[in-house]
Parts: sequence; C-alpha cells; structure tokens
Amino acid sequence: MSKIDLDTISSGYQSTVNLNDNFQSIEDELNNKVLYRDNPNGEPNQMLNDLDMNSNRIINLPTATTNNEPVTYAQWIAAADTALIANTTLSEEQTASSDGQSLFTLTLIAYTPGAKNLTVYRNGVKLPISSYTETSTTSITLSAANAIAVKAGDEFEFLVNERNVDSDTVLASNVTYTPAGSGAATTDVQTKLRESVSVKDFGAVGDGVTDDTAAIQAALTWSTSNRNHSIFFPPGEYVTTSVLTVTQGIKLIGDESQGTTQQYGTTLLVNHNGNGIHYSGTGADFSGTGGGLKHFKVIKGSAYSGGQAVLIDGLDINKRHGEMQFEDVLITANGSASWQRGFYADGTAYTLAGGKGIRSINMSKIRVTDCSEDNEYILLDQVTHYTGTHVQVDAGSGPGAPGMTVQGDSNNVLFANANNNGEMKIGSSTDPINGFVFMGRAASFNNTNSFVDGVVCAQIAGAITNSSNALNIYSSDETYIQELTCNKTSGADAELVKLQNNGTDQAAFGTVSTTVATVKPLVSNGETWIYSVDGTTNERFVQFQYSRIKPNADNVMDNGNASFRWANMYATNVRCTSLLPGGTSAQWTSGSGTPEGAVTAVVGSMYTRTDGGASTTLYVKESGSGNTGWVAK
Repeated sequence: MSKIDLDTISSGYQSTVNLNDNFQSIEDELNNKVLYRDNPNGEPNQMLNDLDMNSNRIINLPTATTNNEPVTYAQWIAAADTALIANTTLSEEQTASSDGQSLFTLTLIAYTPGAKNLTVYRNGVKLPISSYTETSTTSITLSAANAIAVKAGDEFEFLVNERNVDSDTVLASNVTYTPAGSGAATTDVQTKLRESVSVKDFGAVGDGVTDDTAAIQAALTWSTSNRNHSIFFPPGEYVTTSVLTVTQGIKLIGDESQGTTQQYGTTLLVNHNGNGIHYSGTGADFSGTGGGLKHFKVIKGSAYSGGQAVLIDGLDINKRHGEMQFEDVLITANGSASWQRGFYADGTAYTLAGGKGIRSINMSKIRVTDCSEDNEYILLDQVTHYTGTHVQVDAGSGPGAPGMTVQGDSNNVLFANANNNGEMKIGSSTDPINGFVFMGRAASFNNTNSFVDGVVCAQIAGAITNSSNALNIYSSDETYIQELTCNKTSGADAELVKLQNNGTDQAAFGTVSTTVATVKPLVSNGETWIYSVDGTTNERFVQFQYSRIKPNADNVMDNGNASFRWANMYATNVRCTSLLPGGTSAQWTSGSGTPEGAVTAVVGSMYTRTDGGASTTLYVKESGSGNTGWVAK
C-alpha cells in the first residue's frame, strides 16, 4: 500500500468535507491494496491482487499441513527426508523471472522428462504439473495462462529428486544400494536387482494352468544377448506346450526347496508330446560352454508321451557343448504318460579330431523314471568326460525296461554311488568305452554291449542273463577291478571278466555259473585276492601281496596244466622246491647232506648238495626206484 496523502483540515464548516474526503481516501487504499479480513467480493482473507514482497521474505511460516499451504525450503527438505524421498538425491536451482516469462532454462541441474521427478515452485507455492511442460532435460515451459501471471522478480525454484513426485514411487535406478562389509562397492537398486533374472520378469506365472512357454523362451532369448545369464525359476509349476530351446550355454535354476510332488519347489510341466528342454547348440560361436539344469522336476503331463526330457545335441563344432552341469533333477511323468528318454546326450555330430563329442557333462543327484526306450533312460552317445554321482534309474510306470547306455566314441566315464535298477550297456566290440569307472549297483549288464578299453575300476552288483561274459575289457592300458559281483540267472558258464586285445583273449577272471561269481579285493595285511564264489565255497585262486603273486594255499594249486602251458618264462631267479625238466617225472631238487637213503626220486633225477665239496656236490639218480641209487659226480 502506497503512502496516503491527506488534506489539512482547518476550522470552519468546510472542515467536515475535508475530514470525510480523508477517510474516503484511506478506505479506497485499504479496499484496493490490502488483505480484507472479511472480503465483500470473495473469501475471507483472500487477496484481490498479487502481493509484492519487493524481494523480502515471508518468515515464521507454520509447518504446512495441506497441499495449499506454502512451505519454506527447509521445511520441504525435512519432510522429504523423513517421509517421501529418504535415501534419494535432491538437486535444486533457483532463478528470478522476468515479466511474463514462460521458458525457463536450467543451468545447474537436469531432470528426466516424463519421469515425474521434477517439482516447480513459484514464490514458495508448488505449481501443478498441468501448468507447465517438461520440454527437455534442462528446460521447462509454462502454459500461456500461467506465463501471463508471471511478474518480474518472481522467485522460481526447481527441485529434482529421485522419486515420482506424483505417486511417491522411487525409480530403482536412482536409489542407492550399499552392501554390507568393508570395501563394498555402492551401486543402485536396479543394478542390484538385475543381478538375478527370473522368468517372472518376462511374464511367466507358474500356477500350473497358464501357458508359460512364450515367457520362458523370451527369458532364454534375452540371456543369449546378455552373457548367457542364468535364469531363475521361483517356486511354482510352469506349464509348457512346446519345446524350450536353449541355443547357448545357459543354466536354468529352480528353487532349492525340492520335494517329490509338484506342490514343492520348481516344476516344469510338459504338456505336449515332444522334448522338454533342448540344448540345441545353435547360438553364437563358442557360446555352448556351460549351461545345465539345477533344482528341477521335469514332468511329462498326463495323456502325453514321447520326446526327451533333456536333449543335448548340435551340429557346429564352433558351438560345441561343454562343461554342462545337471544337479538335483527329477524326471518323471504323471499317470500313464511317459518320456522316450530322460537324458539324451548326442555328441555324434562333433567328429573333428581334438573336438570330438560333447565335452564334459557333470550330473549329481539325478533320478529318471517313466521312459519308453529300453535300457536308455539315460543315453550317453559320444561324450568326452562324464561324471555321474548319485544317479538313479527306476522303471516307475514307464513302459520301457529301465537302464543306462554309454556308447559311441565315449571316454573317461565315471559313475559313483550309482543305482541303476536295470541293464547297463557299455560300449561295443567296435567302439569300446575308453576309460570306464562304475561304483554302485547295476541290476544287470547287457553282455553283448559291455565293452571298455582302458582303465577300469568297477564296483558292481548285477545279474547276468545270458552266456556271455559279464564284462569284456579291451585293454590297451592298465586294468583295475575293485569289485565285480554278478548273479548269473541263466545260460551257459562264462568268464566273469575277460581281458582282450584286438579281439584276442588275453586273460579271464572268475567263472560265471548259474549262481554267483565275484571278483573283489580282500585287503588284509596288504593282501588282495581275486576269487570266485560257487554259491557254497570261496575259491580264491590268485593273491596279490605287497607286489607279489601268491596261490591261495601252499603246495595246492597248479599254474597251468599239460594242455595249457606257458610258452616262455623270463626271470632273474627261479626258486622252487623241485624242478621237473621237460614235463617228465624226473626232478631236480636241492638240500644239505647226501640224498642217498634220504631223497626218493626216479632214475634221471638230480640233486644239488648245498654243503658238499669236491665230487660231493652233484648227485645223479642212476638206479633203483626208492631213495637209493644216488651217485656223486
């Protein structure tokens, strides 16, 4: 309100008029330029015109309790820190406007248009978002209606924070995350959350009803462009209606809380007749390394059949699979449904020297049931380096005979603590497995296909159901048999273990009759026995003790016979009680004292006296049939 000029009042009648004029001037100023306590033209205490503070501040404002109240900067920051944008970054820029200014350019801060993280204040009052346009990251344009009201010197304040100012939501990329621990690096919440990628990020539901095929495949596709990032499946039952194709070395990880039914852990319910998961090796070059399946139940849905639960194959050596890991996986089927095979690793397409077959597969805690292919619940065809621990095969309700097969140009195959409730097919006479270790139980061996070449350490219990040998070993290297026990149920007798070289028999151990035969070590005082069991007695026929070969008892067993003799024997020393040259009954013995009257022998025998002298060291039996007729030479 400007200064009011009042007329001087003199005495006389005219003073009344002057006095009235002065009061009228005061009333006019108050009506037009001050805040009415009771405004006749509007709400009480409502100004009719702008209040010009002439660059002065309003002080002692109370704490705002509604959206229509002005607040100081300090009050706004305090409220933001405690309620709305805790743990976020706040940036501010202030500027004074020109008369009618509509475009404001920021020089100190920037914001994200559309992210709703910009707040604009004019003279301490927040402007609604509808009153301006977020033109760019550094400019704001007031609407024409609001620009008209802008006066020169108006104080504009621009605040940029890391939250959605309308919904009070926070942008994850703008929220700081500091891990615990000394030296931990600070990052943001978005980066931290993206360290783990879930199929639910791509829309999978996992409710046992919704078809999640497209969502899961989208996650796999994303992974191929993001360093083969592992994909997590939270607990649930994920329905698929077509095969899931994994083109590169991507690992699928379920929830560790596994159970034997679909209500627990992570289940892939395959509601179609094809393969469940196909590691196709069709991605980028040199991208096939790694990958696998962990903490999963892969179940063929009711009324469906066929396909491999897990198929691993490929065509391009540059995309060759390797270092794959399968852990804690149950493969089964609902009702009368069945798979063709549970695991099928087909490396036959990889034939390049030095890059042959699928390179290294590790399986741990695997169980396969309900398949239709006889003896191929697990099939390894041309796999280089395979390790299977706690691998189990059961018939379940499947139509096929349970069993495992290792074939093709496979090598370095190890089964530890295995439980194969069916036949074990190992190689062939043309493709023996090079390096095979089996420690566990196999119900039986398919003897026409049980061939290995190389180092063998077998601990096997199984049944033999034909006249073939239990295990044919094509040995081009050292062969070790730790324990091999087989129960032969039919067929003619055969060797328990036969060693061959290029098709020629080299040696055989044990006799497989229609009862039980065993080759096993009995370690006691350094002893190791190879023996057979005929059902009632133990026939231990070879003993290895401290690198020595011994018979099972003294002076009882023969080494060979008249029909099967050793061709040549090479030794530095040959020590024996009696030597029978030429296979005759004549013998050469040795001892102290004269043989006359002491050593019984046939004519032609010789005796070497260890305490003899000149002409009393060598004796020849020249006559008689008893212990006489010895002549010193």
